[in-house]
Amino acid sequence: PQRYRVNPQLGTWVHTQRRQYKLMKEGKKSSMNKEKADALESIGFFWAAANSASSSSSSHKLPIDDSLSDLSDHSEHGNDAA
Repeated sequence: PQRYRVNPQLGTWVHTQRRQYKLMKEGKKSSMNKEKADALESIGFFWAAANSASSSSSSHKLPIDDSLSDLSDHSEHGNDAA
């Protein structure tokens, strides 16, 4: 969702993760590794983009949305997520 209107920075981040994953799979230099890919998959990350029409809809909810919401709530209370 590079053009994810609800959160453009998140859209850019997701696009970067997908690009790095593709490079890793092609055996090219990448900041992605198996551990990072496994961690993203464990929270429901999708390596393939969904239909662009549905990705701009605020009613379209993915499993990662809940994890990101929890992370946001956690960081708003002064706790570092990292």
